[in-house]
Amino acid sequence: MAYVSILDVEAFTGFGAEDMKQGSLTMTASQWEDYCTNDLIPRVEQLVNRYCGVASFDEHTKIEYRSSPGDIDYMDNYMSWMTPGGPGLVTHEEIEFMLTEPCISVASVAIKDNQWAESWENLTEVSATQGDWFSVTQDEITRIYMRKIPPRGKGNIRFTYQAGYPADSPEFREIQLIVLRIIRINLEEKLKFQQAGTVRNVGVRDYMEMYDINKQGHKDVYYIPEDICRELNKYRRLMLSQGV
Repeated sequence: MAYVSILDVEAFTGFGAEDMKQGSLTMTASQWEDYCTNDLIPRVEQLVNRYCGVASFDEHTKIEYRSSPGDIDYMDNYMSWMTPGGPGLVTHEEIEFMLTEPCISVASVAIKDNQWAESWENLTEVSATQGDWFSVTQDEITRIYMRKIPPRGKGNIRFTYQAGYPADSPEFREIQLIVLRIIRINLEEKLKFQQAGTVRNVGVRDYMEMYDINKQGHKDVYYIPEDICRELNKYRRLMLSQGV
C-alpha cells in the first residue's frame, strides 16, 4: 500500500501536470499520473524505507528467523576457561529475542528440532495457566521470551507478526507527511532545472546565472534532505537488526 496518493501530492505541493515537462513538452494528465504513481511516489517511499531499515511502515505481515543457542551452553568467559576441568555448563531456562520492526501483534512463534527438515511446531502463547512464550513491547521495541527452547541450530525459530503502524496512528500520519515533504522538495528541484533549461535555451544570461545547472549539484535523482533525515532518525531500526 502506498503511503500517499497522487491526490495527496497535488493537494500538498500545489503541482500538477501543467507544471512539469517530459522532455521539452508539458506533461499530459496521463503522463503526470504515470510519473507520480509509478516513479515519484514509490521511489521516495523506498528511500524512506531503506533509510529507516524497514520493509514498510504500513501494516504488513513480517516473518523473522532466529538461531537457537540450545538449552545448555558453556560459560564463555576468561575465569571459566581458567577453571580446572574447563568451562562449566549453563542451563538456559528461557531465551529472549528482539523483533526488528515496530510490532502491532505477534501471530505465532514456531520452532523445529531438526534444522534440516521443514517441520515446524507452533508454540502456545502464555495464558492464565500455561504457555511457551510471551511478548513485551516498550518504547516501540518488542521482545519475545521463550521457555521452550529447541536444540542448538541455525534459523530454527520463526516469528510471524503484524509489523508497521496502523493507518490511523500518529506515527503513520507523520511518515506520510515526511514523504509528502520529500516529494515537494524533489518536485521543486525538478522545476528549477526545467526553468533553468528554458532560460538557457532563450539565452537570457542574467536569469541563467541564478541557477547554473553546470555549477550546482544535479539533484534530478531523488534524495532526502539532511533536515528530514534528522526527523527520520527516530524511526530508524538498523541497530536492532539481528542475524539469523
